[in-house]
Amino acid sequence: MHAAQGQPSIPNLEDDEVNRAVALLCLGALLLGVLALWPHAAVCAESTEDASSNLSIHKERNWSVIIPLWIPGYRGQFAIGDIEVDGESPGGPGFLERLLEHNMKLNFFFMGAFSYEWERWRIHGDVFGGKFTDDVVFKQTDGTIVSASLRPFIPRLHCGYRLLNHSWGDSGNQSVRGWLYAGVRYYDVKAEVEVARGVESAKASWADPIVGAWIPVDLSSRWWIALSGDLGGFNVGSKLCWTLYFGVTYRVSALLSFTLAYNFLDVDYEGTAGSHDFFWRARVAGPGLGIRFEF
Repeated sequence: MHAAQGQPSIPNLEDDEVNRAVALLCLGALLLGVLALWPHAAVCAESTEDASSNLSIHKERNWSVIIPLWIPGYRGQFAIGDIEVDGESPGGPGFLERLLEHNMKLNFFFMGAFSYEWERWRIHGDVFGGKFTDDVVFKQTDGTIVSASLRPFIPRLHCGYRLLNHSWGDSGNQSVRGWLYAGVRYYDVKAEVEVARGVESAKASWADPIVGAWIPVDLSSRWWIALSGDLGGFNVGSKLCWTLYFGVTYRVSALLSFTLAYNFLDVDYEGTAGSHDFFWRARVAGPGLGIRFEF
């Protein structure tokens, strides 16, 4: 395999606790920031409800559909029975360095999202799916290069309640809003490894409860930024999962916008898949360009 030549050693996610701690702190700060504003949320909502409902950028535009063009990087470990495999591809942590050092070899993936807002409520759904194959550097723990593939399918659905709605500026086009949400993220993961003794495959499915926050900030009638994150698993499905999202959006028109964003998804799962023990610890991360339609 071409991937065996001159590849960097793959870091073990067991030793990556610093990044995990930073992510948890960011998520905690995100949630605490919204909760700290709770006493003022009702006042802000009442004082700005009329102004917000009259903004041309929000009026009667409850639906949004996002078609992202995401560059997903993969970094993780999975095991089928006693076969443990490490994997890594460009796009994840150290993305810029890998972009310069490697030819970009994107595996198949797809993603889409929608949201609906009604009064103080917001429903959001998205899905990520893909196939990581031999373009990713797959190694057994003894260093042997193997032929492997990993196919995750990960939809998410959550419902949020707006606690913050504050506008400022003469035009009223500057505003910050905040939702706390709860929902579920579902995983369907297929893995296959070919080693000297033959081919081993496994398929695992589970669901994680999640809680998080979504905070969009309108900077003008054209520009807005958004920060989002959630935490889940809690040993119900995964041991722990978390996501972080930061995006900058430019409105071309009342209907069409473009978003430049960075996404993180980290999951730590251990269970069974058929007759095999199965675990998957992975981080899928990378930049993306999204096309958003609002109507």
